Amino acid sequence: MTDYIGDAYVYDGTAPTGNVQSTAVPFDHGALSGLSDDDHLHYHTDIRGDARYSQLAHTHAIIPLTIPIRAAYATQVWTDMPAALTEFNGNTQGRIKCDLTLATQARLVAKIMSTPGVAGSELRAQYSTDETNWFYLDGAAGPAVAVNVANSTAISPWVTLAPGAKADVFVRVVGIGGDGGTDPSFGNISIQVR
Repeated sequence: MTDYIGDAYVYDGTAPTGNVQSTAVPFDHGALSGLSDDDHLHYHTDIRGDARYSQLAHTHAIIPLTIPIRAAYATQVWTDMPAALTEFNGNTQGRIKCDLTLATQARLVAKIMSTPGVAGSELRAQYSTDETNWFYLDGAAGPAVAVNVANSTAISPWVTLAPGAKADVFVRVVGIGGDGGTDPSFGNISIQVR
């Protein structure tokens, strides 16, 4: 026990018994030595906190993230899948707005049901900032999957996102390489990013 000027007293269990040391006991905690020692690993430090908890302003993407383009239990038939590049099943209802700012890669996953597309037919993923001008996520022609194997799940390799795709964008799936007569059937279709 110390008094207001830092004199130390011995406590005998009932009351202080007298002054033991009056000048050797510091009364200012700043005068104690070893305060900067990191000898209690269970105590918080900024470094330990940063390693354990997410930053308030996240600097990482919450990924991998699955973007459902078509998520349903019913089979979707693409009647007369054309050879020309066409938005999936000829309509725009599968477009989704998503923020890919912190993502670096993407892949396409498609469940092909009992009727596959013809040899050379593919699904591919694209992005746009205005829903008018569309570009492939990797800046070339991918990610892309062949859709000519029945009752299978086609998974593209991971591709590196083009700089323009790393933004708050719209994404869609397109088809190419059909024969205009075959009706491939699909289950779930998604774009995964990380």
